[in-house]
Amino acid sequence: SQFESRVAWESEELAAAAGMAHESLAEKASIWVNSGILKKSVDKGTKKVTYKLVEDVEDQVEKPHAHTKPDLSVMSQEQQMEMNMKVYESYVMGMVTNLESLPLEKIHNMLKMFVLEPVYDKTIQEL
Repeated sequence: SQFESRVAWESEELAAAAGMAHESLAEKASIWVNSGILKKSVDKGTKKVTYKLVEDVEDQVEKPHAHTKPDLSVMSQEQQMEMNMKVYESYVMGMVTNLESLPLEKIHNMLKMFVLEPVYDKTIQEL
């Protein structure tokens, strides 16, 4: 875990250390923030976001609906597609980061095999 070496991270640094896009980090970190494990703060001057590990168990207050996913029924189709594409993007970034260079067809086949939620049903051209 990144928080074993440091208790506080600026979002850009944490995203780089975790090897993911800043937007993906914000989504994933919100789960931990809502669970009371991390505390999110925003510097009013610089607008930089910092995530800090909540070390005192008494301060860990779980927020209601912390583990719920967004309600897809109230999201527009465009919003759902955008959310799905962020998931696919994080898989592709992980593949490229860990396996360096891959042909597009191999990336496409790996997405079809490994992405179960949301189901990857795109064509190579859409990728």
